[in-house]
Amino acid sequence: MTDLENVVDRYFKNYDHIMKQLPPDGQRQASRYYEIDYRHSHIIKKLTNFTKNTKEFTSLDEQRMKKLLVESLHLADKKIHISECVLDMVEKDMVTLNTNFKEFEMSTLSCINKSNKNTKRSLKFSSDNKKIDDNSHKRPKRNITKTTTTTSNKSVENNANLDRKSSTNKNKNNTTSNKKYKAGSSKDTNVVPESVNSDSDDELQPTYCICEKISYGEMVCCDNDLCPIEWFHFGCVSIRKKPKGKWYCPQCRGTNSKTMKPKEIVVKKLEEYNKRKEENW
Repeated sequence: MTDLENVVDRYFKNYDHIMKQLPPDGQRQASRYYEIDYRHSHIIKKLTNFTKNTKEFTSLDEQRMKKLLVESLHLADKKIHISECVLDMVEKDMVTLNTNFKEFEMSTLSCINKSNKNTKRSLKFSSDNKKIDDNSHKRPKRNITKTTTTTSNKSVENNANLDRKSSTNKNKNNTTSNKKYKAGSSKDTNVVPESVNSDSDDELQPTYCICEKISYGEMVCCDNDLCPIEWFHFGCVSIRKKPKGKWYCPQCRGTNSKTMKPKEIVVKKLEEYNKRKEENW
């Protein structure tokens, strides 16, 4: 397991333990609190009725009231103690989860930095390959028309010269003219622009998008930093222009394209994607 996987596993184990232990412990403390609170309320009610119904306090009445007040303070202290116990228990669990979550964030940032470095190298390599590919697809201007016109002019001049010569040398000159014409025609046929191989070696270029093809045309970037694919062709994600604001790809989005799935699911998807890539590699 990687460091990130260990951190995530530890976080969810602690979270599961707390969620299982906290409700029973909290329920016990709450039951104690309500029991004491009921007794405390009963004493307060006694004190209220006693003060209303007694017009003149005797020494016995004062002792009785003092006893009720002492018992009321004792029960109030118990209620405060139970509340502090519950608060300490919750704070302890919060510290544990916060510590695990900070470890998760640090591990995630480390993975993101590594992924960004690899992405930058891949994009630079793709950009260089694209420049090379664009230069290789620039075809030279055709010279066939110009060469053919020049050859035709030469043929007309040759025919005019042949007409001026005597008829006795006609066959000889015709033979010579035919040889020249054939030579000229042969020369004209060979004037063809250099063939350019239009098939680029796509296997050397990085692939993007859900179609797993190289970059071309307009592309949009997923705003999830942990997105394993990151770049998508407009047509593959059914958009025609650059989205406004946040945009998440079909694999990272939640209820709509502007909301992201929970980080736990995103991290799991990223691990599955990297594992699949390593196996294919």
